[in-house]
Parts: sequence; C-alpha cells; structure tokens
Amino acid sequence: MSLVKDLSPALKELFHPSLYNDTSVEKCFSVGRGGIAGRLYGHLLSSGETIDCHDSGVKVTANRLSRQCIYIESSEVLPLTACYQLYLQPVGMLEGFLRKDTISVNKKHPSYHSYIFVTDSWLTEQQIKAIALV
Repeated sequence: MSLVKDLSPALKELFHPSLYNDTSVEKCFSVGRGGIAGRLYGHLLSSGETIDCHDSGVKVTANRLSRQCIYIESSEVLPLTACYQLYLQPVGMLEGFLRKDTISVNKKHPSYHSYIFVTDSWLTEQQIKAIALV
C-alpha cells in the first residue's frame, strides 16, 4: 500500500490554479530561421571567475523560447555551475542559469552544444513578441 497519492484535479486547481489552467505556460515559440545571435556572460559559482577571459561574452544562438526559458546553442562547452547573463538585442540583458539540452541537435553543426537558459523571472508578453515570431 502506497502512502503517496496523486492530488485530485480539484485539489490541484486549489493549490496551483494558474499552472493548470494557463496553456501558454508550456508553449514554445520559434525565433525564426537561423535563430537570434546573443552573448552569454557568466561567473563560476565556485571561484567567481568569468567564463570568457576577454569579457566580451560567449557567442550563442537563441533558437526557440517559452515563458521561462530560452533554448540556445554554442560552439563552446559551457559549465552548468555558473550564474549567467544572456544579452539578446531585442530585450537586453536577462539573468538565469543553464541546463544541458539533451534533445535538441543542430543538423548543420552537429558539434554545437545545446543548452536551456532558464531565466530568473518569466518573460513578459512584450519580450516574447520582440524575440519570437508569434
């Protein structure tokens, strides 16, 4: 007999109403053919060192996005244990952290590394419209 039970739909609605009703939360948007170029700046959590020794940022390409994350690619291997700032021209500087994207593969450049940039705060509708082809 299991002591862990799944919440009923009514209880889920009571505890987390916006997560279960808002279908746009998980919706992904494309940023167009080829993506949008950006720069990624970061500081390692263990030592405080910057990721890029020239302070010009690491070149990345944003391919798609949702309200809470942006899918990016880089030709460089990036550490996951760092605080990052992502600069995209349409919206400016965004803060967050990286997770490895194990699903996405660039067919043109298979050596590129795919990451998910998780933003500290959700993107607004204006930011999504500025970046994506809605």
